[in-house]
Amino acid sequence: VPGALTSLGEAGRLRISGKVIAITGSVGKTSTKEMLKTALSSQVKTHASERSYNNHWGVPLTLANTPLETQIAILEIGMNHPGEILPLALIARPDVAVITNVAIAHLAAFGSLARIAKEKATILSSLKEEGVGIISGDCESLKKAVETIDSQIITFGKSKTVDWRLSEIRNAYSCTLCHVTAKQHDFYFRLDVIGEHYAMNAVAALCAVAEVGGDISKAIIAL
Repeated sequence: VPGALTSLGEAGRLRISGKVIAITGSVGKTSTKEMLKTALSSQVKTHASERSYNNHWGVPLTLANTPLETQIAILEIGMNHPGEILPLALIARPDVAVITNVAIAHLAAFGSLARIAKEKATILSSLKEEGVGIISGDCESLKKAVETIDSQIITFGKSKTVDWRLSEIRNAYSCTLCHVTAKQHDFYFRLDVIGEHYAMNAVAALCAVAEVGGDISKAIIAL
Protein backbone atom coordinates (compact mmCIF):
# COMPACT_ATOMS: atom_id res chain seq x y z
CA VAL A 1 0.00 0.00 0.00
CA PRO A 2 2.71 2.60 0.81
CA GLY A 3 4.22 2.02 -2.67
CA ALA A 4 0.85 2.55 -4.30
CA LEU A 5 0.29 5.70 -2.24
CA THR A 6 3.70 7.01 -3.27
CA SER A 7 2.77 6.54 -6.94
CA LEU A 8 -0.57 8.24 -6.32
CA GLY A 9 1.18 11.15 -4.61
CA GLU A 10 3.69 11.51 -7.43
CA ALA A 11 0.88 11.55 -9.97
CA GLY A 12 -0.94 14.14 -7.90
CA ARG A 13 2.16 16.32 -7.80
CA LEU A 14 2.49 16.19 -11.59
CA ARG A 15 -1.06 17.57 -11.87
CA ILE A 16 -0.21 20.68 -9.83
CA SER A 17 0.65 23.57 -12.13
CA GLY A 18 0.98 26.03 -9.24
CA LYS A 19 3.59 26.16 -6.50
CA VAL A 20 4.09 23.80 -3.58
CA ILE A 21 5.21 24.87 -0.10
CA ALA A 22 6.39 22.14 2.28
CA ILE A 23 6.74 22.72 6.01
CA THR A 24 8.72 20.68 8.51
CA GLY A 25 10.13 21.29 11.98
CA SER A 26 10.12 19.78 15.44
CA VAL A 27 7.14 21.91 16.52
CA GLY A 28 4.92 24.49 14.87
CA LYS A 29 4.29 22.73 11.54
CA THR A 30 0.52 22.73 11.76
CA SER A 31 0.12 26.27 13.10
CA THR A 32 2.53 27.61 10.45
CA LYS A 33 0.60 25.72 7.75
CA GLU A 34 -2.70 27.15 8.96
CA MET A 35 -1.26 30.68 9.13
CA LEU A 36 0.10 30.33 5.61
CA LYS A 37 -3.22 28.99 4.36
CA THR A 38 -5.04 31.91 5.98
CA ALA A 39 -2.55 34.45 4.64
CA LEU A 40 -2.79 33.22 1.05
CA SER A 41 -6.39 32.06 0.69
CA SER A 42 -7.69 35.58 0.11
CA GLN A 43 -5.20 36.05 -2.74
CA VAL A 44 -4.94 32.75 -4.63
CA LYS A 45 -6.62 29.35 -4.82
CA THR A 46 -4.99 27.49 -1.95
CA HIS A 47 -5.09 23.87 -0.83
CA ALA A 48 -3.50 22.62 2.40
CA SER A 49 -3.10 19.27 4.11
CA GLU A 50 -5.84 18.39 6.59
CA ARG A 51 -5.05 18.36 10.30
CA SER A 52 -1.54 16.87 10.64
CA TYR A 53 -1.45 14.73 7.49
CA ASN A 54 2.34 14.70 7.34
CA ASN A 55 3.48 11.09 7.06
CA HIS A 56 3.78 8.43 4.34
CA TRP A 57 -0.02 8.26 4.23
CA GLY A 58 -0.87 11.92 4.60
CA VAL A 59 1.57 13.52 2.16
CA PRO A 60 0.57 11.41 -0.89
CA LEU A 61 -3.14 11.73 -0.04
CA THR A 62 -2.85 15.51 0.21
CA LEU A 63 -1.15 15.70 -3.19
CA ALA A 64 -3.66 13.33 -4.77
CA ASN A 65 -6.58 15.38 -3.41
CA THR A 66 -5.21 18.75 -4.55
CA PRO A 67 -7.74 20.35 -6.95
CA LEU A 68 -6.53 21.07 -10.49
CA GLU A 69 -7.14 24.81 -10.14
CA THR A 70 -4.87 25.08 -7.06
CA GLN A 71 -2.31 27.85 -7.32
CA ILE A 72 -0.56 27.20 -4.00
CA ALA A 73 -0.47 23.79 -2.26
CA ILE A 74 0.77 23.69 1.34
CA LEU A 75 2.02 20.45 2.86
CA GLU A 76 3.33 19.31 6.22
CA ILE A 77 6.17 16.81 6.31
CA GLY A 78 6.90 15.07 9.59
CA MET A 79 9.15 12.36 10.95
CA ASN A 80 9.65 9.99 13.85
CA HIS A 81 12.85 8.22 12.76
CA PRO A 82 15.93 8.90 10.60
CA GLY A 83 15.45 8.79 6.86
CA GLU A 84 11.76 9.72 6.78
CA ILE A 85 11.86 13.35 5.63
CA LEU A 86 13.58 13.11 2.24
CA PRO A 87 11.42 10.34 0.65
CA LEU A 88 8.28 12.31 1.48
CA ALA A 89 9.83 15.59 0.33
CA LEU A 90 10.85 14.03 -2.99
CA ILE A 91 7.20 13.17 -3.63
CA ALA A 92 6.20 16.77 -2.91
CA ARG A 93 9.06 18.42 -4.85
CA PRO A 94 8.43 21.80 -3.18
CA ASP A 95 9.18 25.21 -4.64
CA VAL A 96 9.57 26.53 -1.08
CA ALA A 97 10.56 24.51 1.98
CA VAL A 98 10.14 25.89 5.51
CA ILE A 99 11.94 24.49 8.57
CA THR A 100 10.28 26.08 11.60
CA ASN A 101 12.83 24.95 14.21
CA VAL A 102 14.74 22.06 15.72
CA ALA A 103 13.91 20.84 19.23
CA ILE A 104 14.29 17.75 21.39
CA ALA A 105 10.94 16.26 20.30
CA HIS A 106 12.65 13.29 18.56
CA LEU A 107 15.77 13.04 20.71
CA ALA A 108 15.20 9.39 21.64
CA ALA A 109 15.32 8.32 17.99
CA PHE A 110 18.18 10.61 16.92
CA GLY A 111 20.43 11.05 19.96
CA SER A 112 21.31 14.72 19.43
CA LEU A 113 19.96 18.02 18.15
CA ALA A 114 22.61 18.00 15.44
CA ARG A 115 21.21 14.76 14.01
CA ILE A 116 17.66 16.07 14.18
CA ALA A 117 18.76 19.23 12.36
CA LYS A 118 20.55 17.19 9.71
CA GLU A 119 17.41 15.13 9.09
CA LYS A 120 15.20 18.22 8.89
CA ALA A 121 17.65 19.84 6.46
CA THR A 122 17.24 16.98 3.99
CA ILE A 123 13.97 18.57 2.88
CA LEU A 124 16.08 21.19 1.09
CA SER A 125 17.53 18.49 -1.16
CA SER A 126 14.05 17.95 -2.60
CA LEU A 127 13.56 21.54 -3.75
CA LYS A 128 12.77 22.16 -7.39
CA GLU A 129 15.34 24.04 -9.42
CA GLU A 130 15.58 27.62 -8.15
CA GLY A 131 13.65 26.58 -5.05
CA VAL A 132 14.05 28.42 -1.75
CA GLY A 133 14.61 27.16 1.77
CA ILE A 134 13.30 29.20 4.73
CA ILE A 135 14.84 28.24 8.05
CA SER A 136 15.09 29.44 11.64
CA GLY A 137 18.25 31.51 11.92
CA ASP A 138 18.19 31.32 15.72
CA CYS A 139 19.00 27.59 15.70
CA GLU A 140 22.76 27.02 15.50
CA SER A 141 22.46 23.28 14.81
CA LEU A 142 20.15 23.98 11.87
CA LYS A 143 22.37 26.71 10.43
CA LYS A 144 25.30 24.30 10.58
CA ALA A 145 23.25 21.52 8.96
CA VAL A 146 22.52 23.66 5.87
CA GLU A 147 26.07 24.93 5.34
CA THR A 148 26.64 22.50 2.46
CA ILE A 149 23.23 23.06 0.84
CA ASP A 150 23.42 24.68 -2.59
CA SER A 151 19.86 26.03 -2.61
CA GLN A 152 19.03 29.61 -1.72
CA ILE A 153 18.47 29.90 2.03
CA ILE A 154 16.50 32.64 3.78
CA THR A 155 16.62 32.91 7.57
CA PHE A 156 14.09 34.24 10.06
CA GLY A 157 14.18 34.77 13.81
CA LYS A 158 15.19 37.25 16.50
CA SER A 159 18.94 37.27 15.83
CA LYS A 160 20.40 40.42 14.30
CA THR A 161 21.97 38.43 11.45
CA VAL A 162 18.76 36.86 10.06
CA ASP A 163 17.09 37.97 6.82
CA TRP A 164 13.61 38.37 8.34
CA ARG A 165 14.00 39.64 11.88
CA LEU A 166 11.30 39.70 14.54
CA SER A 167 12.72 42.88 16.07
CA GLU A 168 9.89 43.62 18.46
CA ILE A 169 7.25 41.53 20.18
CA ARG A 170 4.88 42.45 22.98
CA ASN A 171 1.62 41.21 24.43
CA ALA A 172 -1.39 43.51 24.53
CA TYR A 173 -4.44 42.07 26.25
CA SER A 174 -5.26 38.95 24.18
CA CYS A 175 -3.07 39.94 21.21
CA THR A 176 0.57 39.76 20.19
CA LEU A 177 1.99 42.84 18.47
CA CYS A 178 5.08 42.31 16.32
CA HIS A 179 7.54 44.27 14.20
CA VAL A 180 9.48 42.64 11.37
CA THR A 181 12.43 44.07 9.47
CA ALA A 182 13.79 42.55 6.28
CA LYS A 183 15.77 43.72 3.26
CA GLN A 184 12.72 44.87 1.32
CA HIS A 185 10.14 44.86 4.11
CA ASP A 186 9.50 46.74 7.35
CA PHE A 187 6.11 46.18 8.92
CA TYR A 188 4.02 45.58 12.02
CA PHE A 189 1.44 42.83 12.39
CA ARG A 190 -0.94 41.59 15.05
CA LEU A 191 -2.03 38.11 16.03
CA ASP A 192 -5.15 37.41 18.07
CA VAL A 193 -3.26 34.93 20.23
CA ILE A 194 -0.51 35.35 22.80
CA GLY A 195 2.87 33.66 22.44
CA GLU A 196 6.28 34.29 20.95
CA HIS A 197 6.21 30.89 19.23
CA TYR A 198 3.09 31.94 17.30
CA ALA A 199 4.77 35.19 16.31
CA MET A 200 7.82 33.29 15.04
CA ASN A 201 5.66 30.91 13.03
CA ALA A 202 3.87 33.90 11.53
CA VAL A 203 7.18 35.44 10.42
CA ALA A 204 8.09 32.17 8.68
CA ALA A 205 4.67 32.12 7.00
CA LEU A 206 4.93 35.74 5.83
CA CYS A 207 8.41 35.06 4.45
CA ALA A 208 6.94 32.16 2.46
CA VAL A 209 4.15 34.42 1.21
CA ALA A 210 6.76 36.81 -0.16
CA GLU A 211 8.70 33.98 -1.83
CA VAL A 212 5.67 32.77 -3.79
CA GLY A 213 4.86 36.30 -4.93
CA GLY A 214 2.05 37.01 -2.47
CA ASP A 215 1.00 40.41 -1.21
CA ILE A 216 2.39 40.94 2.31
CA SER A 217 -0.14 43.66 3.22
CA LYS A 218 -3.08 41.41 2.32
CA ALA A 219 -1.44 38.53 4.19
CA ILE A 220 -1.05 40.64 7.34
CA ILE A 221 -4.71 41.69 7.20
CA ALA A 222 -5.77 38.06 6.77
CA LEU A 223 -3.69 36.97 9.76
